[in-house]
Amino acid sequence: MIIENPVRVLIGKGSLCELSALLAGKKYVVFSSSGFKPRGWDRFFTTPLLIIDRVNPNPSVDDIREYLQTLGNVEFDTVVAIGGGSVLDSAKICAYLQHQDLSELMELLEGRKKLTERKRKSLICLPTTSGTGAEVTPFATVWDKANQRKLSLASPSLFPDWAVIDPELTRTLNKDTTIITALDSLSHLFESLWNRNASPYTNALGIEGVRTILDTLPLVLEDLQNLELREKLCWASYLGGCCIAQTRTAVAHSISYPLTAHLDIPHGLAAGMFLKEIYDFNKKHDVGSALAEIEARLARPAPLTLELENLFKLIDQKTELFRNIRAKKERILELVPEMINPARAGNNICHISVDDIKSILNHFPW
Repeated sequence: MIIENPVRVLIGKGSLCELSALLAGKKYVVFSSSGFKPRGWDRFFTTPLLIIDRVNPNPSVDDIREYLQTLGNVEFDTVVAIGGGSVLDSAKICAYLQHQDLSELMELLEGRKKLTERKRKSLICLPTTSGTGAEVTPFATVWDKANQRKLSLASPSLFPDWAVIDPELTRTLNKDTTIITALDSLSHLFESLWNRNASPYTNALGIEGVRTILDTLPLVLEDLQNLELREKLCWASYLGGCCIAQTRTAVAHSISYPLTAHLDIPHGLAAGMFLKEIYDFNKKHDVGSALAEIEARLARPAPLTLELENLFKLIDQKTELFRNIRAKKERILELVPEMINPARAGNNICHISVDDIKSILNHFPW
């Protein structure tokens, strides 16, 4: 078993206090979203050479080209990313690629050319959601919107150098975004547990992370400003990132990609909405004892499937998220043939077919 995660991590309340020391003497550029100035994140950066604060959700190939062109004439040695997974993924790619690599971008994204080990810009990631775990993974996602497909890069060269994970950055999240990103984290944790690449290491982290979210998310929804609870979600998200950095994801993510590509369903919601049904399917069809052991370690105070059912009922009570999904039922079921991504579905603990996915979706409480 090989465990590789070279990211140095500052995590917990007050971690932002260390950022100025990390940036001392650096020639740095900042990646962020349109919330950068409205949320006051600019106060953390006194001497940036450039700020790109227009990173879009689900960044496209054209977006990445634009960011690289913007960086073309800037002499910098460090990229700082502050935002959600889309911001972190965009920064990862731009820290690795150079302006002159624009012509190679599609070759890399489509796997026709491999990322090579080479010196890149230093990369510091500050997640502002508790969901993607991208600050500790060697992956980056880009969307080919013209062809409605997800493309990915994966390489040890994409591991950030530092992650600064402070719950203070997540305290402005509204209820819907809190849920969507927590479901993203929960999907990573579960996907690492029902995974052919699972190990004692990932199982230990996955079980701790799942338990933390199941115990904490309902409390956060009652007190969105609670920093102690937010810190627990940050830890769970970090654990999920550490897990999938080893195992990669599985069938929940395979199902999610066409939902985001065609219907613009937020990734965390698309990856997390069918977790109970996938768990029930895998528990029924797992020929070994892996899921039974996971159930035994997680089933408190109630059976795991009941806890998931209760969590999703609570989400239904608190938001319109699942109701909006149900309104798209017919279109979602039409996309089933596209929901087998071999690289993701192949990691599932048991074989899964298009018919199996139909069965999983039909068990969802539409």
